[in-house]
Amino acid sequence: MPSLHATAYYAVAKVIQMEYDNYWIPYGFVTLVFMANMKDHNHWVSDMLVGGLIGTVIGRSVVLSSRKQIEKDKNKLAVKKSSNKLEFRKQLIPQISSSFLGLQFVASF
Repeated sequence: MPSLHATAYYAVAKVIQMEYDNYWIPYGFVTLVFMANMKDHNHWVSDMLVGGLIGTVIGRSVVLSSRKQIEKDKNKLAVKKSSNKLEFRKQLIPQISSSFLGLQFVASF
């Protein structure tokens, strides 16, 4: 089973690396932090390597999907500005808890 600590550490490092375009500082820091408390992790080295690889892939996918969403929003805003047309969106969200059952109506324009 891969190390979830390594997965989390390296996912954060990948996000910082891609956002600030610096490879050595985030990965160096995360590696030092991870190696400092390696005794507490009861994993094989292969588990830690696989966890780091999975974390790197997760961090990369988070940044790329965020960038795609930003591009979509920019394109949508450009279309909205050029058309001067009012767009209205609505959502019904179910709300369920131990003491409440209902719907939440959300509208945006």
